[in-house]
Parts: sequence; structure tokens; C-alpha cells
Amino acid sequence: MKGKRILTALIAAALTAGVTYAYTKPVQDRNQIAFWRTADGIQVDAYNRYGQPVTTYYFPSSNQPPNVIVRNAYDRDGNRLRASRTLVDGAVDLELQWTYDRDGHVLSQTQTQGQDQLVTMYAYELDAQGRVVQIEEICEGQTQSTICKTYADTPDGGWCETAVYEGMGILDIGGDVNPLSLLTPNEACLRFGRSETVYDAHGVVQKVTVSDDLGARTWAYAYNEQGQPTEIVEQLDGQPVGRMTIDYDADGMIAKVVLDGTFGQRTVTFQETNPIFA
Repeated sequence: MKGKRILTALIAAALTAGVTYAYTKPVQDRNQIAFWRTADGIQVDAYNRYGQPVTTYYFPSSNQPPNVIVRNAYDRDGNRLRASRTLVDGAVDLELQWTYDRDGHVLSQTQTQGQDQLVTMYAYELDAQGRVVQIEEICEGQTQSTICKTYADTPDGGWCETAVYEGMGILDIGGDVNPLSLLTPNEACLRFGRSETVYDAHGVVQKVTVSDDLGARTWAYAYNEQGQPTEIVEQLDGQPVGRMTIDYDADGMIAKVVLDGTFGQRTVTFQETNPIFA
């Protein structure tokens, strides 16, 4: 799972103009620490033995202390219980807490933010199979938005999830989209208001479809044996309009990304020092 998180961060950097990422493999155990050098400074992620992020430090430069620290805590089943963000003055400006049922399904997420301690809760409603059918956003006791989900089985043993967002604050309508971000639950729905996601029998995303002013947009995903995405094809009303191919090194780290779309082809090669843009 850590590989997917790192991959998503790198691809997001590749798709964002003016942002440069580089990574350094730790000498002893690269699976526990990741270093990122960005346009804003240095980010250091520390992971536990299960590949989950425990602490993230953001440094404005190599000779300055961190100005932001993010800490995460988990239960023995690997469910994240708490997360907090601490600023350079020691103030905690964001706290998150989660609750789960006995089967590990999330029931609620509570967010406390800012000096005013604004509390926002996300309440999850599940069906008999433990699938999320509604997420309600409640701020200071008032419902702000909802995400409603329905499911339909597919012939290959998988399923199609339809998600509908109602409320303020849709993230994006149209424009450039990082197709890897759509693998995150609810991301496509929040960006476009409605989404359909097709999963295979193992719960792996095969296709995401949304609609915008241009028409029906679909992203189809292909994976390697390790479960890492290797190709993503974007279609508009059934016609291919873009493609992303992703290559990995022998250790499973991203090595090269080729973006081919409306803005032409762009190749991003990741090394242990600085990315080379061709």
C-alpha cells in the first residue's frame, strides 16, 4: 500500500506544473522512510512495518526544523484511529478521529480544526454487506452534504458502485485530473458530483466514469502482478483522448511515467537525485 501512496504523490507532482519531486532511498531500510525534495522544501515520511505512515515532517529547508508535523495512530488491526497536525509553534491545528464496527468498517470520522475548534463529523451508513450506502457531513450539528452510494453486481463477480454527491464544495468540474487520485474512495464523486466505479471480484478498480460539460469521461486501469497500476486510458464519449503508462524498477519504485494527451507527450523519469524531464 505504501507503494501506491508514493506513486500517487509522484504522479501528482508530474501533473502539476512548476513542482519537482525527487526521492532518496534510505541506506538501511527504504520501506520505513521516504525523503521527498519539493519546491516547498523537504518532506520526510516515516512508516511502520505494515507500510502505514506514522509521522510526516515538513522542513522548509535542510538546515531548519520542521514547520509542520503530522502524526498517525492505529489499532492492532491496522485501522487508523487518530491523526493530528502540529505547526511550528507547537499548536495542533487539525485533529481527526475514526470509529469502526467490529468488522473494521468505518462508522464515523470526526475532524476538529483551527483555533475555534470547529467540529465536522462524517457519519457512515452501511448495508447488510458492510458496504457504505451514505456518508453524511455534519458541521456544528448541521448537515452540509451527503454522498449516497448504490451497488450492482457485474457478470465477472465484481460490482459497479454509483456515488452521488449533494451539497456545496464540489472540488472540480472538468479540467486536468490525476487519474491515480480517482482510485481514492469518493474522489471522483467529489470532483464531478456523480461517478460510477467498476471493481473486479477482488475489489480492484477497473474503470471510473464521470460526466462533465464535455461529455462522459472514462478512465480504464491496468495493473501488474504486484497490483500497481501500469496503464490508464482516458476516453471521452468512447474515444481515447489520453493515456498514462507507468514503469517500475526492480524494487517496485516508480521509474518512468509517460503522459500522452491533449497537451502532447511528456516523459518523466524518476531517479534517486532529481527527475529528468524529456
